[in-house]
Amino acid sequence: MTKIELNNVSVKLGDNLILDSVTLALPEGQYQLTGKNGAGKSTFLQLLSGLIMPSSGSLNVDDRPDLVADSIQIPDNMTITTVFSLYDKYRRCDITQRNQLIEAFQFSDCLTATVGKLSQGNQQKLKLILALSGNGHWLLLDEPFNGLDSTSAATLNQMLAEIHRPSIVIDHSEQLTNLRPRRKLHIDNKSIVFV
Repeated sequence: MTKIELNNVSVKLGDNLILDSVTLALPEGQYQLTGKNGAGKSTFLQLLSGLIMPSSGSLNVDDRPDLVADSIQIPDNMTITTVFSLYDKYRRCDITQRNQLIEAFQFSDCLTATVGKLSQGNQQKLKLILALSGNGHWLLLDEPFNGLDSTSAATLNQMLAEIHRPSIVIDHSEQLTNLRPRRKLHIDNKSIVFV
């Protein structure tokens, strides 16, 4: 069983202390992360994915998770096929699953475009396709419904209902439906607790 462990982890960005001495063990499962705007939810997912490092303490994540977040920036001049090629080269990816996701999200018409020419919704679909076809053990979703039209949101909900990977989801839009019961985590006062 792969789990995530934080031991006395603090995260400071500039002069701002985001997390303070957090000790937490997350066994495999489905989690929903809640908290006020600015509490550190996105920072926590970036920490787990390796985009930022703890300022102090230790973090153990057995496998690099796949992350969907606005903080993931793909160069505007890169073609979608180049993005897929680079992802295949540096990350483990299930190409069959990716092709199924391209079809499910009706993304085929975007394959020859550059990232900068994509709408916000199609950029979100690209990030979802990359993460959902990735083979990281954990899936981290930071506001996965941002920019999606109602058809794509319904498609994503169906996919999330069928997924068997451990995951942590932040969703202020409250569009998550049809999901197995999720344990709730809450960030407040620079700490993370089960609720």
